[in-house]
Amino acid sequence: MASEAQIIANRANAARSTGPRTVEGKARVAYIRDRERGNTIARLDRYQTSLERSYYRALHDLEFRLSNPESSAMSEPPRGASALSPKIGFGPQNDFCSESLSRALAEENKRETAVSPL
Repeated sequence: MASEAQIIANRANAARSTGPRTVEGKARVAYIRDRERGNTIARLDRYQTSLERSYYRALHDLEFRLSNPESSAMSEPPRGASALSPKIGFGPQNDFCSESLSRALAEENKRETAVSPL
């Protein structure tokens, strides 16, 4: 068992630590962080715009649907999609990604053009 002095020293060292320095150490920390977050979308950089996040989410959804054709996700429309939209599809011949991107771009433009009073 660690003594009080060792515990205090360990806490002081941890407070001064700048994190892993080797490539292997940084990769391990990133792996653990992503594993604890529980999904691949969490790996997106926090500085990305909402348009970029929407783009990568649409790609992720499309890849899932194409790689799991037997899943129930194939019978459901994508998140936020209208069931009557003719452009939304689930196969490579359809324009799912472009439709999602155009919706995301429209939302982004709407936010940018909204003027808030100061």
